[in-house]
Amino acid sequence: MNENPRPAWKRGLKILVTGLVAAAALIAVTYGVLSVAAARREKAVLAAWAQAGRPLDAFVASLPVTEPNATARKLEETADALGMVRGEKKEPWKSIASPLNEYINAELEKTGPGVAAPPEAVAAFLRDQAPLIERVRAALLDGPPPVWEERDRSLYGAPLPGLLQIIGIERILAADALEALSRGDAASAMLDADAGWRMGEAMETRPELISALITMASFRYPAGILRHVDGAGETWRRRLEGYVPRESVARGWEYEAASMLELGRGGLFDPAQGPTRRLRDRITRPYVRLSVAGSLGTMLEMLETAETAGPCPEGLEARIDEVIQRIPSWNALAKLAIPNTASSWQRAHRLQLDLELTGKILLAKEARDANGGAWPDAVPGIEASVCPEGRWTYARSAGRVSITYDRVPRFNDLKPSALVLPMTYEEPIAPAVPPAGRGPSSRR
Repeated sequence: MNENPRPAWKRGLKILVTGLVAAAALIAVTYGVLSVAAARREKAVLAAWAQAGRPLDAFVASLPVTEPNATARKLEETADALGMVRGEKKEPWKSIASPLNEYINAELEKTGPGVAAPPEAVAAFLRDQAPLIERVRAALLDGPPPVWEERDRSLYGAPLPGLLQIIGIERILAADALEALSRGDAASAMLDADAGWRMGEAMETRPELISALITMASFRYPAGILRHVDGAGETWRRRLEGYVPRESVARGWEYEAASMLELGRGGLFDPAQGPTRRLRDRITRPYVRLSVAGSLGTMLEMLETAETAGPCPEGLEARIDEVIQRIPSWNALAKLAIPNTASSWQRAHRLQLDLELTGKILLAKEARDANGGAWPDAVPGIEASVCPEGRWTYARSAGRVSITYDRVPRFNDLKPSALVLPMTYEEPIAPAVPPAGRGPSSRR
């Protein structure tokens, strides 16, 4: 029997030290296991991206480094003068943004021709800001395409253009075009449409997914304006056909993947942060890296699923949902970030059809003009669609002409203020006036 037992505090201290050592050993082993697992998983998923023809490191290396050019600076300065200051709305834009957007949506969502004059508040804004609107038009039509700042490193912190400014300018150009059409001034409307399209073309060159989404929103405005214009011609039809939204979205998904890879490699860990945060970040880095590697695998599977579906991905939403549902529960990063990108492919599909219908309307109007101003009984080539199973139908009767599509996609995740171009075009035909002394015309 030990006649001199250790004091209780010494026994407690020993237990505490032993527990701390065991915990530290467990943390160290876990850290090492996770680090090895993350490195292996990252290596495997990067090899899969490379095998798919999309090596992420090469993608990042290909990104340009640019500075804003004179056109981009002029557009930003003009947007500021209109009240579209980054981060907030100021007058006059603050008061007119909602009624202007409502006017645009009401006119461009019509299924047929005819543009109403804007409400007085919108008309007054367009009159008062005419010099600034002309400055925007001149910058886009007469100068080089705008180029905004871009960096090839620190993708998460990379600068972006003023996206709300860009959409605001697109809306002002659209409202100005509609006001001109309401007065019968198609030439001015076409200048606005041309300027708006060039803004979208400049955005389309950027790699970010958000830029691809802004590009799609930008192109929708001139596409809607063109439906109300006669004589736009073959040049505009070729322009509409030349833009393939899903290509921009695929590049945007690749950019998102490269950004996540940067996160996994420690791109967001600021060396200047406090010691407590540095320690926390250091401890959690293997988990973050492993989560990112898993996310990259999911994103590649989503991209390959979407590309396999082709230009008209009917049922794609359900197939992508299946991919997302396979994300393991421990990967909170993937569950948070990836679902937000899933709808972009469907948006590209819908815009492709919006542009296609605008082109069909222009084609039918060309046939009408070639037929002496009378709508023809048929328009050769109008049936074909980018969707192999889709079909456009041109129909002419005594009272109207119409263009319809047989496979209109769903488009569920829209904000109430979003512009949704109709997937049908209808135009009434005035009845023929018979010559004096003869009965009603039977021409159909």
